[in-house]
Amino acid sequence: MSRDTISLIITQCLGLPPLYPHPTIPLSAHYALNIFYHAQKSAPFILCPQRSRRPVLIAFRRTLILLLLCSASDVEVNTGPACPQAPSFVDFCDRKNLGIMHVNIRSLLPKFVLLTALAHSANPDVLAVSESWLRKATKNSEISIPNYNIFRQDRTAKGGGVAVYCRDSLQSNVILSRSIPKQFELLIKKITLSRNKSLTVAACYRPPSAPSCALDTICELIAPHLASEFVLLGDLNWDMLNTPAVLQSKLDALNLTQIIKEPTRYNPKSVNKGTLIDVILTNWPYKYTSAVFNQDLSDHCLIACIRYGSAIKRPPLITVKRSLKHFCKEAFLIHLARVSWKDIDLIPSVEDAWSFFKSNFLTILDKHAPFKKCRTKNRYSPLFTPDLTAIDQHKNILWRTAIASNSPRDMQLFREVRNQYTQSVRKAKASFFREKFTKNLQKVLGHCKVHGEQEHLLPAAHCTEAR
Repeated sequence: MSRDTISLIITQCLGLPPLYPHPTIPLSAHYALNIFYHAQKSAPFILCPQRSRRPVLIAFRRTLILLLLCSASDVEVNTGPACPQAPSFVDFCDRKNLGIMHVNIRSLLPKFVLLTALAHSANPDVLAVSESWLRKATKNSEISIPNYNIFRQDRTAKGGGVAVYCRDSLQSNVILSRSIPKQFELLIKKITLSRNKSLTVAACYRPPSAPSCALDTICELIAPHLASEFVLLGDLNWDMLNTPAVLQSKLDALNLTQIIKEPTRYNPKSVNKGTLIDVILTNWPYKYTSAVFNQDLSDHCLIACIRYGSAIKRPPLITVKRSLKHFCKEAFLIHLARVSWKDIDLIPSVEDAWSFFKSNFLTILDKHAPFKKCRTKNRYSPLFTPDLTAIDQHKNILWRTAIASNSPRDMQLFREVRNQYTQSVRKAKASFFREKFTKNLQKVLGHCKVHGEQEHLLPAAHCTEAR
């Protein structure tokens, strides 16, 4: 049977276009089609009755599909774009799945306000910080972000350290925390995603001067946790654009893949000279989409990834405050006057006297202004106005343009907008706290001024009773 006959059969029986303009059929497929054709009746398919031709057509279709798949050597198992587009910062903020971020902050305390603004704008589920430079004397309350739980591993000496902020709606616990002087800091925690799914997240920082044995120790510590889904974030101070052979062999042995492909630290004097030392390593890379964002916290870029899977249902943000809807000033003062406040002078202990005053006062206050739960918008940094947000987005666009074009002019334009954004943030921060301080000071002075006139606000009968 000739190739023309095969083309005729495919065209008339299967409704496919003829094979004349296409490359010739491989010899193996041509040979198999010949065997299949001669095994059937001598008459062509088009001359067979409809009933007897149908089973032959079904078998022929299946055989043809198998032969075409076998002859194609580049069949993709998971079809789709070869290189998915990296999400933008807006895409990360508007995501519906689990979002993870990492930043090398180089001293957390002085930049805590900016980190809080970043957490509230990007809304990550997990925010890892390396080079926190925290000491044991620093309390968690000084660096806590609302609606996040903080886990940290500080270095005993100066510098280094890692910290992980995890959303309080996620059930998480620390399973390993280790710090070896002059080698690394490692923090591993387990996050429960559902009843039968969990995610192990690790944060690690390795200084440039660490000995070669630090890599072996890190691999030994994380190896027992690779049975399930695992993600390692941090700064290892190895350029992953030119991965050392020793490191690559260790990653291959642990089945870990680096999903960050762009440089994360650029040379200020040369745009095209950058290193990739911030990593996101995972044993399930097909579940994640990564991105690199510019930020003003340090000279490192912000790296992030989105985990695709079932969407995480986020609970609403609930705040508790006193309701003054049915508050009556006169009734409140009358109830205060009925309390025998002169008994405080008879209590010898200061702590007991304070407890007496506090319990009586709060009991009356709870009756007239009870607590109420309210849903609030996800905006915790009022100093970040829409103008600052617009400048920040414009700065990020210029950053991507400068990196793509590799033009000194675009980089200079980015630096000008970056400096403008930094100055605007400082001015907004100073103005915000100055206004808050002025208002609070006026309230304090007003309370002090009214304190001497407080007795005139009480009804006359009850004032006499109180005296």
